[in-house]
Amino acid sequence: MFGISLQFEPKIVQVSLIEPVQAVVIDQAAIEREKIHKADLQRQREEEVRRQAEKKKAERLEVKRQADLKKRQEVERKRKQEEKKKKETEAKHKAEAKQQEEKKKKETEAKRKAEAKQQEEIKRQAEEKKQRDTEAKRQAEEKKKRDAEAKRQAEEKKKRDAEAKRQAEEKKQREAEEAERQLISFCKSAFLALVGEIKNKVHNNWTYAGDATGLEVTISVKVTRDGEVASGNVGLSSGDAIFDRSAVNALRKASPLPFPDDPRCYEKNKEFNFKFTP
Repeated sequence: MFGISLQFEPKIVQVSLIEPVQAVVIDQAAIEREKIHKADLQRQREEEVRRQAEKKKAERLEVKRQADLKKRQEVERKRKQEEKKKKETEAKHKAEAKQQEEKKKKETEAKRKAEAKQQEEIKRQAEEKKQRDTEAKRQAEEKKKRDAEAKRQAEEKKKRDAEAKRQAEEKKQREAEEAERQLISFCKSAFLALVGEIKNKVHNNWTYAGDATGLEVTISVKVTRDGEVASGNVGLSSGDAIFDRSAVNALRKASPLPFPDDPRCYEKNKEFNFKFTP
């Protein structure tokens, strides 16, 4: 606010008396500064309120943390007490089991001694009887020797028969293995003889719009007994997914594939890898 004073040259004039008008000049910049100052004070008060709230929140969290820590410590204390009690119980059970085992051992030893004593008595009586029956025993021993010799000869014969049987089984196994090797070789040759036909048939069913120069894909193939393609999956890709799919499609369209007529060769060749190269 500014005060304005006006000074005039004195003149003698006649004027009518009227109420003076007060002029006020408003400084807009000062008003703006006051608004900014009030806004700053408001933000400071809000910031203080927020800081106090966060401080109270942190204090509550600390109280909760301390309570949780105390709770965990109490749980750990109870766990240790339970563990100690469990160990004491186990130790007690072990001690009782050991006492029972020692008691059982003593009873077993006592029983063994009683049985040994009884056996000694039986043996003594047997010895006395042995002396009375010397002649009968001698004859029995002679018969026993004859029986033993017959048994030995029978066991030797049994061993000879077992050895002959073992050799026969080994021979049979060698013959079977040789037959299996010959069958595998035969089936492999029969299948390899048809590889060219399979390739030609697949190529005749192959269509591909791009440039396939230098591309090669390996397809894992499984066929039925009639050569029908049961499944064909890319095993080793050429790097060109479209080319790979075109090769698989050609293989499926070529079904059934040429396949050995001998049914024994099915199990040997029912799954194979087919390399397709344009």
